[in-house]
Amino acid sequence: MQNLMIKVGTCVPSMKIGDVKYNVQQIEAMMEEHKDCAVLVFPELSICGYTCQDLFFQQDLLKACKRGLFVVVEKSNYYQDMVVIVGMPLEVQGKLYNVAAVIQNGEVLGFVPKTYIPNYNEFYEGRYFTPYVNGESIIVEEEDFAILSNRCVFTCCDSKVSFGVEICEDLWVATAPSNAYAMQGVDFVVNLSASNEYFTKKKDRRDLVLHQSKVGRMAYIYCSSGEDESTSDLVFSGHCMVAQGGQMLNEMIYPKGNTCMKTILDLDAMKSIRLKETHKVQRDKMPSIAGSSLNLYGNGMKVEEVALQLKKDGYTINPLPFLPTSDKQESMFEILEIQARGLLTRLHKTGMKNMVLGVSGGLDSTLALIVCSLVTKFDPTTYITAVTMPSKGNTSSTTYQNAIALIQGFGARLKEVEIGEEVVKHLHTIGHPGTYQGTNDTTYENAQARMRTYLLMDIANYTQGLVIGTGDLSELALGWCTYNGDHMSMYSVNASIPKTLVKFLCKEYAKTVEDKALQDAILSVVETPISPELTPSKDGKIAQKTEDTVGKYDLNDFYLYEFVHYGYEVEKIVLDTLVAFDGITIEEVKKSLGNFYRRFFTQQFKRNCVPDGVKATCMSVSPRGDWRMASDASYQLYLDVLNRL
Repeated sequence: MQNLMIKVGTCVPSMKIGDVKYNVQQIEAMMEEHKDCAVLVFPELSICGYTCQDLFFQQDLLKACKRGLFVVVEKSNYYQDMVVIVGMPLEVQGKLYNVAAVIQNGEVLGFVPKTYIPNYNEFYEGRYFTPYVNGESIIVEEEDFAILSNRCVFTCCDSKVSFGVEICEDLWVATAPSNAYAMQGVDFVVNLSASNEYFTKKKDRRDLVLHQSKVGRMAYIYCSSGEDESTSDLVFSGHCMVAQGGQMLNEMIYPKGNTCMKTILDLDAMKSIRLKETHKVQRDKMPSIAGSSLNLYGNGMKVEEVALQLKKDGYTINPLPFLPTSDKQESMFEILEIQARGLLTRLHKTGMKNMVLGVSGGLDSTLALIVCSLVTKFDPTTYITAVTMPSKGNTSSTTYQNAIALIQGFGARLKEVEIGEEVVKHLHTIGHPGTYQGTNDTTYENAQARMRTYLLMDIANYTQGLVIGTGDLSELALGWCTYNGDHMSMYSVNASIPKTLVKFLCKEYAKTVEDKALQDAILSVVETPISPELTPSKDGKIAQKTEDTVGKYDLNDFYLYEFVHYGYEVEKIVLDTLVAFDGITIEEVKKSLGNFYRRFFTQQFKRNCVPDGVKATCMSVSPRGDWRMASDASYQLYLDVLNRL
């Protein structure tokens, strides 16, 4: 398998201030111990120690640092395809710079000098080091013609992987070098730091790293000096972080001894995001320094083998990417408010007060009812007309009872219309027997969905209302809606909410409800099997279960996120699924993913004419928004790749 996954290590070695020989020995030992990494990062001035103070003026120390560098460079010959980045003082043309040395395969690819030298409060770096202003690169001749520059991008794997380097204070300023690197579209930025601790500073550092990785659409690798630095006035914590796209992947603080925090980076993730955002690319390209290959994770292994190795190394992937992982209640209310505000604005623009809503007792209409209830709180002049339209013999007693309880609990105006006889009459007019003919009788099923929409539209016209669509993102992606039936409305509030998130929002909202009967009804909906109830029930219980036809929604939502949001290739989605879902086999993934591709492509014609709907999450499939595709596009390319796995 070919991918752009790499293992990076942030190393906090045991250290003695000014003892270059000892420090280099620790660096060598960590290189040997962690040779499975593609990139090893050490702290700022790690060869000698950040707190050397006036020892930086001593030629003996500066020469020892150069000798120490050559030892590390020579050692790197034994670890092909691994980049090692260490910090040291370097005298060039009569000036002393605080630099990061980027090393690979027995050579120094380049030196990156610190741009911003702090000289305030506890920092006195200006006493020793010269800030490096942007300008011409300097050739460091005695270092085998290595380049000294803070405006170079390092590339590996035939330029498939690129990264930049900055040092400590560089991150804390408005014009951080990493901003310029982000504009070049680098995959990650490395920061060698010596950041001391005081109350709140850990959070400040964390916020900066997360922000920079988010706005740069890249990974950010931060490695800071440990407790062995001088404690005369300061304490150093060895704070290390690896963030990607605004998410913290790994973090450690106050490590003991020689400690390496290993993290697996998925560089494909941010590449796909940057691919969509061409404004991030700057025309005035920085010069690049080419390295060789990197130790790409799992390269050449079969996809199942890579998945097993990733799990063994503790790598995890969230199987529910649409769900918030923290601040669940706050996130729930934020999403609901976006949905409600969008609907409220549409009501104000149209002059409508009446929200006409079909309530089935299922998940989607429950969420839409919650949203409509919030609208009435924002604007008490608005109201809800909730219509339940059972079909005799098809609607289960559970969903009907839940629908009534929900409508009453939210104080909506209840209107009940039994559609069974009208559906039969309609079917008879077209020559259909009017009874369910088996699994291929979509005419029978769709007639009910269209009858319900037909009634809702007429009720809305008659009562000067707006028909609120309840269909969710997952159904739109899979085409699990009846064309010109539940597919259509006057405004859709769930259009960007996938089924897994619908369930989450309803469940979290139920926790906030004081009315016990209403809370029980919502929770009953959450626990009821998902069904359109368009076929006969059995003894009053649901017989038609959606997931038996379209597949598990957790899998489909996962595929949707990786395919649309990231644009991942087939093999990558298969790998991620094997890692994310315990116990699933590659054959099961191939079958379910193939079904997803087939449904997603063949149902585009429904998405190309969906009604307006609010975007409340990171994704929609509206042709006016996140996804545009020809209705007759082919999915064969994807099936061919699946068949080769």
